Parts: sequence; C-alpha cells; structure tokens
Amino acid sequence: MDNNIVLIYGSSGSGKSSSLRHLDFDSTVLINIEGKMLPIRGASKMRQEVPKNLTEVKVAIKKAVDDDSVKTIIFDSLTMFGDNILYPELVRDVPDSRSGWLDYRDAISGMLEYCKKSGKSFIFIALASDVLNEKEAVLKTVPAIQGSMKNSLSSHFTVVLKTNVLVEDGELRYVFQTNKTAKDKDNEAKSPFGLFDELYIDNDVAKVIEAINEYK
Repeated sequence: MDNNIVLIYGSSGSGKSSSLRHLDFDSTVLINIEGKMLPIRGASKMRQEVPKNLTEVKVAIKKAVDDDSVKTIIFDSLTMFGDNILYPELVRDVPDSRSGWLDYRDAISGMLEYCKKSGKSFIFIALASDVLNEKEAVLKTVPAIQGSMKNSLSSHFTVVLKTNVLVEDGELRYVFQTNKTAKDKDNEAKSPFGLFDELYIDNDVAKVIEAINEYK
C-alpha cells in the first residue's frame, strides 16, 4: 500500500464506532475531537487525547506518532475537526473568507500528508452528508466536511469505507462497503483491486488493518 490511512464514513448509528471493538486498545490512541466516550466495551482502557484547538491537534498527533508503543491512531472525527476547530479558528472571523477557506483546506491536507508518512495506521472517521450532484440530478453520499474539501477529501485516501446496515435472514448486519458499483455509484467507497474479496465486509477495523498490512 502507498499509505496507511483509512477513511471511514457513514450516518449516525451505522457502525462507525463499533467497528473499533477488536483493536488492541493497549497500542491504540484515540484523538477524540468529539469529546465523548466510545460506545464499545473496554474503550476506557484506550489512551485518549482531547484537543481543543488546531495546535493541540498537531501536538496530539505528533505525540502518538513518536510513541513506539502506539500502532494505531483513531481520529474521531474529521467532521467535528472541521466544524468545531478549523472553521472557528481559520474562517469565521477572518477579513478574507476566501483565504480562510484555503487555510482550512491546507490544514486538513497537510495533516493527512503528515499521517501518511508516519508509519502508523491512522483511521479517520467522518459523518456522511447527502450532496446534490446537479449534473446527474441525484444525491451523492459523501464524507461531511465544509468548503472545497467536500468534493476532494476522499482523494487523499486510497481506502475509503462506507458504513452500511444490511438485513440478512431477518437480522441486521453492520458492514463496510469497500467499493462503489454501477448500481450504487453515488458514494465515495473505494479500495485497491484485490484488497478485499467482497463488496461488503464485516465492520471490523482490526481486520481492515490486517488486510492492508498483508496487501502486496
């Protein structure tokens, strides 16, 4: 793989947080922009950073990257990072909003490039947002982020997994969608050819990281 960062996005209650349940919490750090406990057993054992501004976010990421005991870093969520940190700091009160939105874009893209080169596994989580594709007059489900990043965020990732809930034999199955299809092309799911054998896989981040590490 050319990088080790994954984007997981989906609607509330679709299994984003529960997908973290099988991670080794002793070697995982949660950068908790949301500021709330993850609803999974044992999550309290996970080391957490709760940054309140952009500088603290950068410090938290570097601290986790520099810690040899850390293998996986969860960033929850990109949506709240944009809404609650980047927008107030870089856009809302600046005289030139256009310049502010450029700074907003550069802050996210710069952070992602740093994470790609870190050698750690980064899992970025985002909410989903429905955006009208005016050319085709259809709604497209994309990671929720403001500004021009709304149309380009997924381009920074080789692996983008969309959370879905399927009904199989009368039971709910929480899954990751690994790619888009001709019948379901209005989303951002994507992964390299051969990384996953199926369109829908169990929503298990630990297995996703294992598959990426084994991919040749």
